[in-house]
Amino acid sequence: MLFVLSLPKNSRPSLRAHTQPHIELGKKQREAGKRSRTFWVGCSDWAAYHCERHMGVRADRIIFGSVDTDAFFPAQRQMRRDTARPVVLHHCIDPNKGNGIIAAVANSLGNAMDVRRLDCAPDKVAETMRHADMWLSLSASEGLPTVVQEAQATNLVVAGTNVGVLWPYSTGTALPVGNGNGAGAWLNEEIGGVVFDWKWRSRPDDIAACVRAAWEHRKRLYAREHALRWYGLGTFGEKWIGALGMAAGRFKLKAPPVPKPKHVPLSPVIEAKPSRMHAPPYGQGIGNYGR
Repeated sequence: MLFVLSLPKNSRPSLRAHTQPHIELGKKQREAGKRSRTFWVGCSDWAAYHCERHMGVRADRIIFGSVDTDAFFPAQRQMRRDTARPVVLHHCIDPNKGNGIIAAVANSLGNAMDVRRLDCAPDKVAETMRHADMWLSLSASEGLPTVVQEAQATNLVVAGTNVGVLWPYSTGTALPVGNGNGAGAWLNEEIGGVVFDWKWRSRPDDIAACVRAAWEHRKRLYAREHALRWYGLGTFGEKWIGALGMAAGRFKLKAPPVPKPKHVPLSPVIEAKPSRMHAPPYGQGIGNYGR
């Protein structure tokens, strides 16, 4: 069988706010980890790593959830990066996502940036993001934060903690933030923003410095390129069919036919930047999971 690995929220040993549904999910996953003839698919490197660490189950493939990149597309203004006072969206709705620190971060940023919570109906998220310029994520733990993927597809400049889909990208240009030598914060052009240590959630001034650094370097950051390559609907089905084929080969089953790749039309927005996409450092420090 195919089994999707999903990390229960607040799975870090240091976080105590476990809820009963998450505890039950963890129990079921540990039981599932004892099964044979199972092909394991992780929704992110972060989820795969923690499931292997806590449940002893290693993912055979990583397949990110998909985003409709024709619904989430940037405005021309966002492609040009020409906003004087950027709008910074966030989704800090609970302690895990940073609702206890976002006010201090906004206060540190001052009037130079307009910090707003993403507070709209689901069918208005894409439109709301097209009226923003940056995305700020303060989560301590995530499996696959879809809203971050949607922000990248909208070409928002991203600043976020090194969890979830941002975890493998704690690399790049070290920023002179925090202790002054850049340890803990990185400018990463691949994901279109700045990644910083999740333990900095108690340091609002340093987080604000990361946000300002991301906006200062905005002309170099095009997150949509990353989203088109790794989250697009056009490749999602092919990745799953490929996983089915790998599973069938392992268990000596008849493999499903693999369709020919189809041309995936881009959004109505002209993709102004030449592509410089490359394979990201998946599995960094934990071994390379198959893709």
